[in-house]
Amino acid sequence: MASILGPSVTLTQQAVSGVWMFSVVLLWDIALAATIGQQRIQQTLQRYLYLIERGARAILMLFGGYLLLGLWLG
Repeated sequence: MASILGPSVTLTQQAVSGVWMFSVVLLWDIALAATIGQQRIQQTLQRYLYLIERGARAILMLFGGYLLLGLWLG
């Protein structure tokens, strides 16, 4: 937030930005929960759960490998 608003940000600007960010994230989370809560979406997710888990596993392994490589080289 400081890089966007700059070093001379006022307390009011910080408060408004904080409330705005909180609201946007809360609305996103509510919309996501409402969507995932639908029976049709749950059935679709259940069908592809194995692929979703494998994809998440691969991404986490790549992140871990990147961190290990950074430790090894740096």
